[in-house]
Amino acid sequence: MTIKTGSSIILLTVVVVTLIIALNTINLPGNTYLIRAIHNAGHFPFFGVLSLLLFALISLFFGDIIRNRLWLYIMAFIFSSAIGILHEFSQIIGPRDADVWDLGRDISGAASFLGLRMICDRKMRDFLMNRYGFIKPLIVFMVLILILVNIIPIVIWGGAYIYRDRNFPLICGFESVWENKFLNTQSAEIRRSFPPENWDYRGGHQVGKLTFYKAYYPGLEIEEPYPDWTGYDFFTFMVFMETDSAVHLTVRIEDSYHNDEYEDRFNGTFIIEPGLNKISVPLDEIRMAPAARDMDMSKIRSIHLFAFRPSEKFALYFDDFRLEKGSGQ
Repeated sequence: MTIKTGSSIILLTVVVVTLIIALNTINLPGNTYLIRAIHNAGHFPFFGVLSLLLFALISLFFGDIIRNRLWLYIMAFIFSSAIGILHEFSQIIGPRDADVWDLGRDISGAASFLGLRMICDRKMRDFLMNRYGFIKPLIVFMVLILILVNIIPIVIWGGAYIYRDRNFPLICGFESVWENKFLNTQSAEIRRSFPPENWDYRGGHQVGKLTFYKAYYPGLEIEEPYPDWTGYDFFTFMVFMETDSAVHLTVRIEDSYHNDEYEDRFNGTFIIEPGLNKISVPLDEIRMAPAARDMDMSKIRSIHLFAFRPSEKFALYFDDFRLEKGSGQ
């Protein structure tokens, strides 16, 4: 082994170890859906680059010993996949969550980058490419598919955030599937619906029908609304009830600094009468709701609507969650 080869092996080993350490220690700043989508997609190029470094390292060690160059690619893929498996298993006992989809991204990234490296490898042409002409277009096609699969979640979430930001101060109007990305239910079901026939208000073509099931806290969460509520006076929404008896609806609003304690958020309970109701909450009440601090109105994190232990299933129709200036009426 020459000094140059030994130095290359040491350098590559240091880079590989550094990447593995970074994989287990570095997180992107923020915890939004878009950031998580970018972080997840990052597994694909990360393990692609890692697999190429491992291939270079293996080639330095075994390039003169193993005559069949395909085995060098196979070994690099196996080592990359093993690192991905160990990484996901390590998260079971660590602060992060193991994810089989992340493992799929790890393996597909390694396979894609090694595949592209292979079709550009002059030493592989006579052995593989010229012998099997379909290999090159097949590899390119599969790599393109895998890249698209990893990029699509980022594109979808990017579209959802663009729609959210462009429609502000409307927070949710149930007019687009983009809004559904930010809606989550607990012991409840939300679906877009036409307004009931006796609803005089027409905020749009469709409303949200929320069915509450018998449970402790059935309801709806609007996650990651447009966060900056400064410059507005009221949070309002419309709610319609078809049945004859009134129900209690609780509205909970949190900011990014919420500590999961009851006293550290806004909680307001409203009586929903039969027919059409407009709920209007002064933003000053929301701001001053936490017991030990003021809520940061530029970093609103979530809106919850829920009922407390309903005795039977019931449904409410919602529309036009928005911020307003002035009287809020």
